[in-house]
Amino acid sequence: PYKAGLQQFIAEGRVLLATGTSQCIFGGITKREDGSAVEGLGLIDCDFTERKMVYGDDLHFMTSYGGEELEIFGSQIQMMDVESREEAFGQLLYGFGNTGKDRKEGSMKNNSIFTNALGPILVLNPWLTKKIVRICTGAEDFSFDMRLEQKSLETKKQFTAGKVSRLTNCK
Repeated sequence: PYKAGLQQFIAEGRVLLATGTSQCIFGGITKREDGSAVEGLGLIDCDFTERKMVYGDDLHFMTSYGGEELEIFGSQIQMMDVESREEAFGQLLYGFGNTGKDRKEGSMKNNSIFTNALGPILVLNPWLTKKIVRICTGAEDFSFDMRLEQKSLETKKQFTAGKVSRLTNCK
């Protein structure tokens, strides 16, 4: 009963944030591991396939959102592959993303975001939160001290780089 309202909401460029597997309800078909399928609302041009193995790791990507380039860090527990024909929300620097086969992370339609990054994405990335609030409210620029969050991002990037280095040295 909410499909038309949600479709209009997205079409008007309003902000909707769907994280993790909650993306499935907004897309097309979700193919389940047991062979069944569930039809989503069809509001984004994406299909989903449940994975045999669940994959969890960090997620680090760049996005262009609201006219600004943002570096995003999060976590991902990948329970499905995302076949998206929408604009990617981001380009991976590290992580699995939509399928593990390319560098695409999530989907974006107008200002609505559909991402594999889990709920802490707004806490971990206050620059994204700030951009979303500005788009939602039309407010002028507001600022707050993000030095601690920037240091946290740099530490996470170093940790992720170390994981990549260890993986490379294992070959």
